[in-house]
Amino acid sequence: MPSANGFGIQALAGTLVESVEISYDSETKTLMDREGNFSEAKLMDTSIGFTVRGAGTSAVAIGGTTGAPSGVSGKVVVTSVKRTQTNEDYERFEYSGTAYPNAS
Repeated sequence: MPSANGFGIQALAGTLVESVEISYDSETKTLMDREGNFSEAKLMDTSIGFTVRGAGTSAVAIGGTTGAPSGVSGKVVVTSVKRTQTNEDYERFEYSGTAYPNAS
């Protein structure tokens, strides 16, 4: 069951999510005044990268816009999907993508 911050092992229809990694990234633009002192800073191009790993079947497809972990919002693009299967274990999956919270 996910904790209050959205992390934790969670069972979905036919799927067991075992791990979730989320990273936040943005570029910083800094302005200086005419004397060369710090004037202002602004975050630009904020994005959220994520990777989800688990067992079972996953309906997430590359280029898809669904499958983002809890707490990740905005324009979502899945950029990588891996599926593995052996005769000794359940089917496994891993997918990753990027969310752009300020995109329209």
